[in-house]
Formats: sequence, structure tokens, C-alpha cells
Amino acid sequence: MGKQKKAYTVLEIGWEYNDEYYSTGNNGETYEAPQEIFLDEKKAKTEWLKKEIEAYRGQSLGHYIQ
Repeated sequence: MGKQKKAYTVLEIGWEYNDEYYSTGNNGETYEAPQEIFLDEKKAKTEWLKKEIEAYRGQSLGHYIQ
């Protein structure tokens, strides 16, 4: 058997809030299918961080601080 290789994907899960709790809606399925597969973990983490920054850009994050 050859050496096993790893592949990484970055998934984006949509969250909903209904004044009681957060849920993923759609029965926990992601809203967007992965667009790319990474063979390098560092590249996958860079893409994940980029998506995180894009998601929070322009939002007030004060309510996340306790």
C-alpha cells in the first residue's frame, strides 16, 4: 500500500437566529458546496481565515466580547 494522502476542504455553514438559539437550518447541511480541495493544510487554513475575515468585515463584534 502507498502512503495515504490527506485532502482539506473549507465548508461554509449558514447560521440562523430565531431570538432563542442559533441553528444551521437546512437540517445541518451546508448552504454552499466546497469549491476547492486543498492538498496542503496551510493553504486550506489560509482560505478558511480569508472566509472568516470576509464574513465579519463591517460587522460590530462588541456582542461577542464578554
